[in-house]
Amino acid sequence: MIDSEGNNDEIVRAIINLARTLGLKVVAEGVETEEQRDLLTRLECEGGQGFLFAKPMQFAELKTFLSANGNPGVTSPQFDDISTISLVH
Repeated sequence: MIDSEGNNDEIVRAIINLARTLGLKVVAEGVETEEQRDLLTRLECEGGQGFLFAKPMQFAELKTFLSANGNPGVTSPQFDDISTISLVH
C-alpha cells in the first residue's frame, strides 16, 4: 500500500523490480489517489486499477465504459471474454 508519507515506496519499488526481473508486467491494485498514480508512473508501473480510474462495475457496464472511454491497453474492440478485459491498463 502506498501511503501519503512514502513509508512503503521502497517496498513498491522492490516488487516492481522483482516482477521485471521475472519478465512480468505490473498492474497495481487499489489506486485511489493521484499521488499514488504519480508514484507508480515514476516507477514505470505498466498499469493500475482502482477508484481513481473507475468504480467497480458489472461486466456489461464495463464493456460500455470501455467502448465509451477507449483504452489503449485493450488491443481488440471485442470484449466478449474476461481474458480480453484483463488487459486493461
